[in-house]
Amino acid sequence: MCPAPGDPSGPRVARPQSRVSEYELDTTTAPPTARLVWSHVPEGRYAPFAGNAQPLPDGNVMVGWSQSQVPQGQVAPVATEVTRSGEEIWSVSAGSFFSYRAFKLDAPDAIEPRIAVTSPVDGQEVAQGAELPVEVSCVDTGGSNLAACGTDAPPSTDEPGEHDLVARATDRAGNTETTTITYVVTPAAPGTPSPTPTATHTPTPTPQPTPTPARTARADLLARGPSGPWAGRDTYGGRRQTVTVRSRAGSRAVVRFRVRNAGDARGRVLVSARAGGRLPGRWWVGGNDVTSRVRNGTFRTARLAPGSTARLRLVLRWPPSAQVRPGALRLVATVGDSRDVVRVRVRAGD
Repeated sequence: MCPAPGDPSGPRVARPQSRVSEYELDTTTAPPTARLVWSHVPEGRYAPFAGNAQPLPDGNVMVGWSQSQVPQGQVAPVATEVTRSGEEIWSVSAGSFFSYRAFKLDAPDAIEPRIAVTSPVDGQEVAQGAELPVEVSCVDTGGSNLAACGTDAPPSTDEPGEHDLVARATDRAGNTETTTITYVVTPAAPGTPSPTPTATHTPTPTPQPTPTPARTARADLLARGPSGPWAGRDTYGGRRQTVTVRSRAGSRAVVRFRVRNAGDARGRVLVSARAGGRLPGRWWVGGNDVTSRVRNGTFRTARLAPGSTARLRLVLRWPPSAQVRPGALRLVATVGDSRDVVRVRVRAGD
């Protein structure tokens, strides 16, 4: 692939060796000159295409080797971090895959963990006093890894009626996801009355149950811009429920929303957006475009258990030729008699 140094116009020769090099350029000479000041040449490592090098603030160098080839018995890396003394302090390999470029950067975890509760199932009935198995699993794909996964308390079957089992997952960045499962404890069979009651026996009055308040769902909206914390948890209509997005022509900004049921009964939440100014945005739930339903006020979440959340995201995208003008929108969530509002302000600028 390369010419011989002594015969530049001669036939190509195989030189299966790659290196990372740093040069110091002197543009005051005529012609300008380049002086080699540092290089890293791991013996036998060959990257036939792509690859890159990134100087790091601490003086080390991040190297992308693409799909490197190495001597037999070694593991081919796609990226390494190298000290100035030539020590590779860590590396990552990818089997038959390769990286076109590799960079080291801070990537804050903004993804909530996911919870799966396979036992009990929602609405399951269990006899009073019986054992209720619990099976909860959690997954975190945000990069910080799980810190905790489980239920807030073990389930109880001592008392008849509906009970909630709250499962919670937290990652090491503080992101939390909660799922609530409702199960029903059925009363035990009544006991056999005494066969020899006395004539003077007076039955004990049956205590009357204390009336319990009606269970209702309640809408709680949270919002987060491209950076910064979530705003609006357990806050209803307050000033702290506003996020600001700064954007420019040709850019893309994502605003994320959580629709949480903060009540004690199940419910579907009606969500609608009211915009002031022209905002070129689309509303998404996962991979589904729900823009028209959010704008005309007909979008409803799935039936949410108490403590559960649904997610939406607003993707704002301006063409390169567009002029970003200030704008704002209000996202309104309603369920039953409850209502919550979050606001998004858009400003021009980086």
